Amino acid sequence: YPLETWFSKTTDKTRWQEMIYIKDDCLEEKEIQQLNTLLTHPHQREWGEGLVRELSTEHNIVQKIASFIDDKKFADVEYCNITTYSKDSAMHFHKDAARDETTGTSVTFINDDFQGGQGVVEGVTIDPLVGRTYYFDGQKLRHGVLNVIKGERKVILIWYTNGKNNNN
Repeated sequence: YPLETWFSKTTDKTRWQEMIYIKDDCLEEKEIQQLNTLLTHPHQREWGEGLVRELSTEHNIVQKIASFIDDKKFADVEYCNITTYSKDSAMHFHKDAARDETTGTSVTFINDDFQGGQGVVEGVTIDPLVGRTYYFDGQKLRHGVLNVIKGERKVILIWYTNGKNNNN
C-alpha cells in the first residue's frame, strides 16, 4: 500500500519541507495479539502519563513498520516502545527533545476500542484506527495526544535516524 501525504508544512511555498505521512493496515491480527501478549509481561515503566514497554529495535513488527516509509529521515530505527495511555491521560503538545541524530518519529495504533486519544501533529488530527501509522519529524513538528475519555490507547512509538553518523 502506498503512503499518503496527509499534511505538509513549509515556510517556502515552492517546496515541501516537513510532512506527515499516514499508512493504514500496518499490523495483522496475529501481530496485534503478539503485542498485547507483550503488554501482559511486567517489564513496564511509567513515562509521562503513559505506561511504557520497551521493544527491541530489531523486533520483526518494528522492522515491518519501519519498512513502509521510503524517506531518508526514517532510515534506521533508533528506539521503540509500546505506550499505553489510560483513561483521563493525554500527552501535552511538544517537540521531541531527542538526540541530535534523531530524525523521525512514528506512532502506530495497536487498538481503537477507546474514545478520545487522537494524535495531533501541527493541528492535524489523526483518528485512531488499528494498524494506522503516522510518520513525522517529532523534533520539528509540535505534536501531542488528546485526552483519553474511555478505555486505553495502545501505540507503538518509534524514533528513527537517517543512518548517518553525525559525529563525523
